[in-house]
Amino acid sequence: MISKNDKEKAETYLKEQGVIDILFSGDESELPPNTFMLALLHRLIRKRRPRRIIEFGVGFSTLVIAHALYQNLQDENWGAEGVDPAFYGKLWSVETNPFWIENLEQKIPEYLSYFIDIRQTTTEAEIIEGELCHLSRDLPNITPDFVYIDGPHVHDVSSMINGLGFIQEDGRLRSQITADILLYESTLKEGFYMLLAGQTNNMHFLCRHLKRKYRVIWNKSKNYSTFELLERTEDF
Repeated sequence: MISKNDKEKAETYLKEQGVIDILFSGDESELPPNTFMLALLHRLIRKRRPRRIIEFGVGFSTLVIAHALYQNLQDENWGAEGVDPAFYGKLWSVETNPFWIENLEQKIPEYLSYFIDIRQTTTEAEIIEGELCHLSRDLPNITPDFVYIDGPHVHDVSSMINGLGFIQEDGRLRSQITADILLYESTLKEGFYMLLAGQTNNMHFLCRHLKRKYRVIWNKSKNYSTFELLERTEDF
């Protein structure tokens, strides 16, 4: 459980970084921002300085990641003639629901738009090694060095497998099981890092199916997990 002190520290950090002002709600149905998770995400991007980021599920996290990339650019070579800002880091945001894409687009400041590529896709139920999961049908054709998983919502998972879907007959929802990282795994580079917001079943699924060596940290009290690739790889 995230304590009041944790939330206050997170909000203070986001204010100091100038992020809090862009975290305003769009549609009235939008959930309030999880400031603890957003502060953690911002810190990770600032510390690890990834160049190619994929997130599953757009929202406040999109703005926070882009802001951290913007700050990374300022540290590096802000305003250099002929340099594309995205050279210092870019975010590909994968989203199934067009409603949330439109909601986000209305909130993106122009100075952050250079860092964001929104990819609308469909998400379908799949079976991987006998387990029900879901995959996006239009993924960014890159090798990510950072992935953030907070979506898609299982309401947006289409198709069924042998009568099984992510919205059950009694109206209850199955756990989100985002499996897309399995398609990227064979070409990931040393230092790859992944953050999951909650999604304990998704974490256990990935622990069972990822083939390479990772340092996995599960913070049960704060409800997040991280995967860091430990293998050395050739850089090409």
